[in-house]
Amino acid sequence: MWLTVRHFKSTQDAITAVREDGRKLWVTDLSQEAKALDYNSSIKVPARFALVIGRETDGVSEEMLKAADLRVYLPMHGFADSLNLSVATALVIQKLFIMAPEMVGDFPASTKKRLRKKWYNQVARTAAQKERYQAYINNPPTVFQDLRRPNALRKSFVRKKVFRKTDIVPEKGSSST
Repeated sequence: MWLTVRHFKSTQDAITAVREDGRKLWVTDLSQEAKALDYNSSIKVPARFALVIGRETDGVSEEMLKAADLRVYLPMHGFADSLNLSVATALVIQKLFIMAPEMVGDFPASTKKRLRKKWYNQVARTAAQKERYQAYINNPPTVFQDLRRPNALRKSFVRKKVFRKTDIVPEKGSSST
């Protein structure tokens, strides 16, 4: 997922930029006016929208709430009504990808190429890497369909200093350093 982070001098400047860019404005909110992002939701995710995540302490500003086209929240079970901000943000974004899978990789070819050029130039550390990565700009490597480690590499790993703090003796052949 690619994010473009922009900074604005005021909330109104941000709202204006979203509107001028032809996007809907969605905000996270725990009030009764917010709609649940759940599996039974009839919410249609727009093709172009900005998602505003509020501060952990007091949420989204009143000005942003008033400007919102939609207020959304993650329904929860149990005794808590909210999550840590980074966890909530990740879950909201994941839920939106589940609700609108067409958003995954939804970039024109020219944008993908521009982003690859920028990214490869930033991550290349050596001349050999720069040379190899230049070839990837027009002919990128195949994207992994499954990011999980293969089963052969899924051994447990515990650092030796953790074993020293316990009564546990590492098994022969287990991974530890």
